[in-house]
Amino acid sequence: MNKTYTKIAEKKYVVDVEKLKNNSGAFPCPKCSTIISPDDTSGRTYKLGEDLKMSKNGDVISLNLTCNSCDSEITLLLNNEEIKDE
Repeated sequence: MNKTYTKIAEKKYVVDVEKLKNNSGAFPCPKCSTIISPDDTSGRTYKLGEDLKMSKNGDVISLNLTCNSCDSEITLLLNNEEIKDE
């Protein structure tokens, strides 16, 4: 099964962007189905967290956000590279 998201706790999810079935990067919140889009810069549907994980070559490989509709915490996996040790 090729799941796009994994529930890790109540209102905590991990979304694998590589498994999204569209090229826009938009996806429904796993809890409430609000569409979260990287093109939405209004801050109405989600807010970005401060925790970025970086690859060894400096690319962002994961980031956290919170859905404004249901307060779910979502970690976006942007690629499958190993997370750089801090």
